[in-house]
Amino acid sequence: MPVYEYVCDKCKKKFSCLVGVVVDEEKPSCPRCGSKKYKKLISRVFRGRSEDAVMEDLAEEDFGDLEDPQQARKVAKKLGKEFGDELGDDFQDEVEAAVEEKGGEAGGEEDWD
Repeated sequence: MPVYEYVCDKCKKKFSCLVGVVVDEEKPSCPRCGSKKYKKLISRVFRGRSEDAVMEDLAEEDFGDLEDPQQARKVAKKLGKEFGDELGDDFQDEVEAAVEEKGGEAGGEEDWD
């Protein structure tokens, strides 16, 4: 069964929903506000991997000099892609704030896609 991504019209939260093929299937609602008004997003294909496989790949990664704000930002971006929603909605904002605090240039939201 496919997993679709949506963005809520009311609270603007992105959420995912496993969609089955059942005749009387109820329309999903936003997990944050409960609204049933949302738009379907065009999303990437997801290749499921176990947490162990993700951790093994990260263990083999050379992260370089994490004292350099730009390098730290690249590492945080990679972690954000690997762990997705598990890091929370504010992860990107917190990384950008930390980079700015260290004196590095923060990038725009488009850099995270």
